[in-house]
Amino acid sequence: GQAAPRVHVIMNLPELALDFLDAFRSMVQEATSELFSGSAVELRVHCYCFARSKDRPEEEVHPRLVTALGSVPAGTAIREVRDVAPKKNMFC
Repeated sequence: GQAAPRVHVIMNLPELALDFLDAFRSMVQEATSELFSGSAVELRVHCYCFARSKDRPEEEVHPRLVTALGSVPAGTAIREVRDVAPKKNMFC
């Protein structure tokens, strides 16, 4: 069989990127894409975002993922990118 196409997305607008993740809701929930005639896909999204907490960004990020995608996808990892300002930390 043929391997599922790999879809790799980088969302580099940290202020709003999490709000646009809903565009991938069906791809996350069904692991298929109309872009590939409804076939299976392997989706990986790097989404830059801000969070106030440097130690527990998931407390702010996970609820926004649930709002956009309906769940926190398996394998989700949050990594610190840099401090932008006091109480404004960038993650991906």
